[in-house]
Parts: sequence; C-alpha cells; structure tokens
Amino acid sequence: MAGFLDVILRGLILAAQAVAVGGVCFLLLVLRPFGSRPVPDLVTRARSLGLIALGALVLAIGQTLALASELYVLLHDAVWPLMAAVQTLYVQVSLVRILAGVALAACALQLRREPEERRGLWAAIGLLAATIVAAAPVSSSPQVSLSGARVRPEVRRPEGGSQSGVSLNCSEKT
Repeated sequence: MAGFLDVILRGLILAAQAVAVGGVCFLLLVLRPFGSRPVPDLVTRARSLGLIALGALVLAIGQTLALASELYVLLHDAVWPLMAAVQTLYVQVSLVRILAGVALAACALQLRREPEERRGLWAAIGLLAATIVAAAPVSSSPQVSLSGARVRPEVRRPEGGSQSGVSLNCSEKT
C-alpha cells in the first residue's frame, strides 16, 4: 500500500511542480514588460500568480505526505532510529522542497495582492523556483543515502505468513 501511495504522490508532486515552476517561467518570460512592451494585463497576472501559489502549496503538501509515508515505512516497519532517517539526503532535500514550496506560495500571494512591481519578490520567486527544480532529481527517488550506502526499504509479504516484513536493500556507492 505504501508503494502505491508513493506513486500517486510522486505524480501529484510532479504535476504541482510543473504548474508552479511553469507559471514562474510564464510570468518572468512572457508577461513581464520588456522595453517598449506595455504593462501586462493585471487580471492575467493575478490569475497566474494564484495558480503558481496553488501549485506551490500542492507541491509542499504532496512532498510532506510522501516524506511522511517514507518515514513511516522506515520507522515503523524497518525500525530505524529517527535520527538516522532524518540525516539522509532524501529527507533533507524533501524538507528544502517543502520550505521552498511554502515560500514560493507566500511570495506569489504577496505579489498578487500588490499591483505594483517589487523586484525583490520577483527575484525571490525566481530563486525559489530554481531551488525546487534543482532539488527534484534528489527527492524524486525513494532511495535515500545514509553514510555512503544507497538504502531502499522494501516491504514484502513473507511466504506462508499474513504479516508484512521489511527488508533493507543496501549497496555501496560506486
């Protein structure tokens, strides 16, 4: 069940990331006035910022649920210590993506409320979108890195039994 939930959440996270980061690119590259172009339509700008905020919040919520699911498997079924799980690269990058999603949503909502341009908020939006994109390859895989080894929790049903078992598939980094 955890594997199915993980697949669904990964799809939700990728769709939300596409909406949030794609919306930032649309705003910065298409709607921003350059040179002699007139100021963009404020209704389109407000609608785009609203979709960016929605995508960023869904990304943060989806990443939180995916992280909670992975931690549940590691802590409950695999009986890992909490600090060992928190020290993995997967958990740390997931936390960065969650914070970046919340911050991107806050910046987008702030820009939506104010009709005047604020260069600092535009820069923050660009940097937060870049952070989300840069962190995507690391946190899109359920593999986690722990002290030089690649560790993947695998939940299996033992043969002849009704209880689920967990094994850790470990291999050294190459």
